[in-house]
Amino acid sequence: MQLAQYVSTIANGGYRMEPHVVQSIEERSDRSKVRQTETTIAPKSLGSVGWTPAQRQVIWDGMDKVVNGSSRFVTGKKLQDLKPGVYAKTGTAETFTNGQPTITSSLIAFAPNADVAMAIVVPGVSQSAELVNIPIAKEIYKAYWKDVESPKNVPGQNTN
Repeated sequence: MQLAQYVSTIANGGYRMEPHVVQSIEERSDRSKVRQTETTIAPKSLGSVGWTPAQRQVIWDGMDKVVNGSSRFVTGKKLQDLKPGVYAKTGTAETFTNGQPTITSSLIAFAPNADVAMAIVVPGVSQSAELVNIPIAKEIYKAYWKDVESPKNVPGQNTN
C-alpha cells in the first residue's frame, strides 16, 4: 500500500491521496454495458510534497531512463513497447524462503496523463526470475487500455 501511495504521489504531481480500495460502486444489467453509479468515494488529499516542477522532472526523468535509457543496466527495457509509454522504477531485495536465498521483486510504474499507477511486489522468487514483475505490469496496462481507457484518448500521448 505504501508503494502504491508513493507512486501515485509521483504521478499526480506531488499530492499524497488517502488510499481507498474502490473509486465507485456501479450497477449494470446483465445484457447492457450501460452502468449506473450507485456510490462514489471522493478523493481526499493528505498533503503535498511541496516540490518544484524541476524537482518533479528529475524524478520523472530517472523513471523514464529505467524504461528507455541506453545503459546496459536498464531494468525496465521490456516495458518500452507499451503505448502510451510508462515511467517505472524496479527494485530487488535479497530474502530467504524456507532457508533458501530468494528475492523480492518490486516495480512501481505510471503512465503520464492516465489514471493508472501501480505497485507490484512479488516476494520469494528465485534469483533467476528477478524481473518477474515486468510481464505482470505489461498485462495490467494492456488490459486497462483495452477495457477501460484507449491509449488514443490519453492526452499528450503518441500512440504510433
